[in-house]
Amino acid sequence: MPENIDAIKVLIAFIMPGFVTDFIISFAVPRAKRTSQETILTTLTFSCINYAFFSWLVLIITNEAFYSEYRGFYVISWTFILLIAPILEGMLFTWLANS
Repeated sequence: MPENIDAIKVLIAFIMPGFVTDFIISFAVPRAKRTSQETILTTLTFSCINYAFFSWLVLIITNEAFYSEYRGFYVISWTFILLIAPILEGMLFTWLANS
């Protein structure tokens, strides 16, 4: 069972940020229909960009001492990394594409 939970964590960590960014961009910028392989590659690329921007924060919050002392900030930080930052990045990339 732990392998299944770990697989879900990996999917959430590496697919969700890119999917959110890609959704925001595709909502605002019309694009041609893509294959599933292109969608997965785009999603992973946006996730890597997200983690490149916030690798410093990931390094801070993955410290066990940090988690035990600042659990609230831990949850807020992961929410920011996985949801809020990808929305902002999607808006930024949309603005760049339209300008």
